[in-house]
Amino acid sequence: MLVDGLRIARLHGDQTELMRSILELESHDVLVSGHTHVPKTYRKGRTLVINQVEACGILSGKPTISILDTETLNVKTIQLNV
Repeated sequence: MLVDGLRIARLHGDQTELMRSILELESHDVLVSGHTHVPKTYRKGRTLVINQVEACGILSGKPTISILDTETLNVKTIQLNV
């Protein structure tokens, strides 16, 4: 998808080969993944990788979300008050 001029890929689940291909080809500016419920943000080449957190808080007991600033590429994780 294209958001504010950024090419963003979104994956969920065990799609290791697809994730590896996207990172090796450097075809996207941002890759958002899920499945592990462990928040992590890092760069791989030119791609910013964001491993989302868990909005429901089922595993950790803490419902959280990550917010990407598309201008600065800063990622902020916040806990939801539910």
